[in-house]
Amino acid sequence: MPCHLPVPVFVLTSLLLTVVCPAEKSGDVLLREEAGRSVYSLYTPIRALHNGMPYKVEGESGTIPLAGRDVLVAARRDRRGRRFLAVDGDGDGQWSRSEWQTVTRTPMLVSIETSQGRTLPIVIERAFIDADNFDEPVRRIRLRCIPAWTMSGRIGQIRLRLLDANLDGQLTQDGDDAIVIGNGIVGQPLHEIHRIDGTDTRLLLAEDGRRLNYAELPPANLGRVETPLPPRALEGLVVANKDGHAYDIAVAGEAGIPAGQYRLVYGIITKGSAAALLDPPKRATFTIQAGRINTLQVGPPITLDFEVRCDEDGIVVRDRGTPVGAAGETYAFNVDSRTHDQATVWLISDDRTDRAPFDSRPDDDDDGRAARGTASDDDDKRRPRRKHRRDWPRGMTPAGTRVRLVRRLPVFGTVAGETPLAKADRDAEPPAAPRGITVKRAPWPDAPAHSQPTDPVEPQAAPPAETPRKAAAEAEPAEPPAPDETETPTGAGGW
Repeated sequence: MPCHLPVPVFVLTSLLLTVVCPAEKSGDVLLREEAGRSVYSLYTPIRALHNGMPYKVEGESGTIPLAGRDVLVAARRDRRGRRFLAVDGDGDGQWSRSEWQTVTRTPMLVSIETSQGRTLPIVIERAFIDADNFDEPVRRIRLRCIPAWTMSGRIGQIRLRLLDANLDGQLTQDGDDAIVIGNGIVGQPLHEIHRIDGTDTRLLLAEDGRRLNYAELPPANLGRVETPLPPRALEGLVVANKDGHAYDIAVAGEAGIPAGQYRLVYGIITKGSAAALLDPPKRATFTIQAGRINTLQVGPPITLDFEVRCDEDGIVVRDRGTPVGAAGETYAFNVDSRTHDQATVWLISDDRTDRAPFDSRPDDDDDGRAARGTASDDDDKRRPRRKHRRDWPRGMTPAGTRVRLVRRLPVFGTVAGETPLAKADRDAEPPAAPRGITVKRAPWPDAPAHSQPTDPVEPQAAPPAETPRKAAAEAEPAEPPAPDETETPTGAGGW
């Protein structure tokens, strides 16, 4: 015979089952290792500002400090111009056939075995192989790497994910590593004091990185923080101070953060699937005053960093490819927008506007690196430079003529700027970068979309003819053979 509870008892029982217990004032959290695609979508300061932890090897092979040990890497170039990279993940001192991968624009996933017996997944976000011809040795290898695992736990219902952002094999609270609080994608520098569930909380990480002690702090004098940006477009704006505090203004700004002096770490502004990554001005700080609304002037109006030179032969506009915000911050984008190929240059005078196209090409004046297609520092920052040139138009003189540069940018829309054109000698210094840019802003989205980069995949290996040995060996490793034309293209599959 079924048992029927009285209605009041049933309702009371249901309410008790649905009650969520609040977080304790202090306690310990056990952290466990997590990996997967959701980890790859997370941003850290190192990733947002530098595309990952930078590594450089002079020559065609060498070692880099990765995940707490020295890891052997090597690169080759074949007759077809393809570049190959090998990472000795198992630490046996040689590169097996499965460890060779074809270098493409797609991020590569590798597994590194640590000295403690752990296997950690790491994504090579970017790989630059500096080599001209197949019969010449590789001059330089440069990598940008990010972690593909976290140490995760919960304080009450709030999720915490800690990342070894500098890939030294350990978690520290000096700001070099990162923490993501909640279900967002914006990571903060891992310090001692963070805003968790609306309360400032002190975190103490165990030496082995597997246990986290927390304790809520008493209320402090707070100052509210705002920005001119639409709240729904501000995915994150991270600030930190010298006292071990770190906050995301997008989350904690309305309630306020403790008064004091802070610095901008980085930010993410979104529109649709595109994101603008904010790189703050160097050594710039700001003060938060308690009991007041403090406004951080970041974002529009956006300026364009370009220079103009003119002589008897024509006009040269050198576009540095760096959008600059109201506070002097610069922006890069998470999408390959080809914005510099879409730039338009006009000549404007009081009586006419000449819209004849300029000849636009990569700015290869710097050692010809752009012409050779090799990597430069600007490539690392996703800011390739362009040079626009044209002859003097008939009937137009330098006096009273202005140069107008127009570019379509992700997130910000159409940006246009002008600078006066004054006749200069061939060897004269170019004028200063223009200011006073006007911005035509498209409507902001109704709701922000998390900007998640393309998921990394494991490219199919390009196996070498025979297993090369350590770089220290005198015998030269064999060149990797060209993959068969009918094989699956690099980049197929997933992880």
